[in-house]
Amino acid sequence: MSSSAAVEQIAPLLVDRLPPKMLTPWDELDGAWQAHLQTAFVDGSQPQFIIQPSNEAQLCAVISLAHEQKWPLLVCGRGSKIAWGNPMESSPLIVSTARMDRVIHHAAADLTVTCEAGITLSQLQAHLAKYKQFIPVEPSYSGKATIGGIIATADAGSLRHRYGGLRDMLLGIQFVRADGQVAKAGGRVVKNVAGYDLMKLFTGAFGTLGIISQVTLKTYPIPENFKTVVLMGELEPLAQAAEAIAPSTLNPVAFDWFSARLTQALNLGNTPAIALRFGNVAASTTEQTNEIRLLGQQLGLSIQILVNEPEQALWQDLQTYLDNPYLRCKLGILPSQLPGLMEHLAKASEEALVRFHHASGIGQLCDRPLAWDRAKLTKLRQHCENEGGFLTLLEAPNSLKHGFDIWGYGGNALGAMARLREQFDPSRILNPGRFLV
Repeated sequence: MSSSAAVEQIAPLLVDRLPPKMLTPWDELDGAWQAHLQTAFVDGSQPQFIIQPSNEAQLCAVISLAHEQKWPLLVCGRGSKIAWGNPMESSPLIVSTARMDRVIHHAAADLTVTCEAGITLSQLQAHLAKYKQFIPVEPSYSGKATIGGIIATADAGSLRHRYGGLRDMLLGIQFVRADGQVAKAGGRVVKNVAGYDLMKLFTGAFGTLGIISQVTLKTYPIPENFKTVVLMGELEPLAQAAEAIAPSTLNPVAFDWFSARLTQALNLGNTPAIALRFGNVAASTTEQTNEIRLLGQQLGLSIQILVNEPEQALWQDLQTYLDNPYLRCKLGILPSQLPGLMEHLAKASEEALVRFHHASGIGQLCDRPLAWDRAKLTKLRQHCENEGGFLTLLEAPNSLKHGFDIWGYGGNALGAMARLREQFDPSRILNPGRFLV
């Protein structure tokens, strides 16, 4: 469908069926916003409207109309991860939940909060901080990322080491199906067995099974005291330190590996590093950081102990650096093989910013796009797969994604995924072509 034909056929129906304040024609968007949204589409293709419902009823009206007309939709929150996934061939409409940003119910005493999916994590954290509570996630683009988008991409971050992933925090979900009807599962209490466990299906589904409109999450008390110990040195003694720490009684909230380039960017040193963050009462964090310091001394590693503002700044700066480059890969490997992968990455690109979570072996590679081509990415994927891991190319110029299997998954779950997609969205109107099936 050409641009002019799309406007002629779609615009009258939109104006007739939807409130005018929901609709913004593409040509009226800010140029920078246009350029950002354009990254979700193949070169030369662009949508005609962005639709921003203010509540669930309006969202249902949008999806019902798209279902009726068989219009493919690109679904997003505030678009922070809109470049993740395969670029879409075409979509006349972008549907954004950004205006659905209310805190609906916060049961502070029960440590639960219910909110609309379009609220940003930073907005929700600001609300919860008044009650000395928080959601323990540190996703990419945390300043703009919405709760719905964080769940859809399963993007938890470093705090997963202590608090678990988003599937562990999600108590209830409400979503709009591909036919415009509302469905829900779970509830607002921690112990709940109501309905099917759709929360696990929707976490990491990239918006292909339905559009999340409302969620209920566990909240956690903000720890009284944070301290971070950074061990720096060669990969072999760092691996020895990690091997000693992993089975110990130490209880860090984060346990990450940093590449030498990332350590340098953070003004910590010029070698690879392990960062352990502790969050607890002051006496506990002091005791645990002292144990790490002694271990580091025994292994001949350089040591920095950060507290207060420098400690907070480290983790904020870490995310800032990782969010800047326009090439992002999600990597996974057996934790025991992390040193070898770190060495491989250092040889592949001197400028690569690399961070891995030790317990899961999952991490991110962020770099300049020009430092990589499809052959280098394929070689890196083969290295990961040979060690029981994977590589997913999340964010890159379309020229690099073209002709490359960005997901790199060929496991036996594809059939089950396809059947689920057929049940939830048989017309393939929600984010068609962007995810695995």
